Amino acid sequence: IKLTQDIMQLFIKYHISSDLLSYEEITDFEDVAPEADRRLAAVRGHVAAMQAMIDEAKREEVEERRRQAEYEMMQRRQREEEERARREAAQARARAMEQQLQVMRRCQEERMVTCSAELSAGSRAFFAAPPRS
Repeated sequence: IKLTQDIMQLFIKYHISSDLLSYEEITDFEDVAPEADRRLAAVRGHVAAMQAMIDEAKREEVEERRRQAEYEMMQRRQREEEERARREAAQARARAMEQQLQVMRRCQEERMVTCSAELSAGSRAFFAAPPRS
């Protein structure tokens, strides 16, 4: 029964031709009829060979999918790392710009104080000087 189920599975699921599973009688011009056991053993051997070939193909497919998933995961990690590096670089640029703005504000404030003092001194000198004719 197991052999019949295996043969039917190979026919239906894998579309294996019956020629690949059948017993071939080779005659050497002798009238020797093979025994039923030998025929059955030959068919079993063909079925086992086909199943082994299918199992190997399945293992290769699973391995290929595993490698593909591993590659995709590596690619995703690389993209995430690149994105993280871009974010960090943008944050560093933003911090540097903020520091530059603070320096510029301090400089502006210092200049205004200096300019106010200069203006005050200049204004006093201007108003204290006699008018020109």
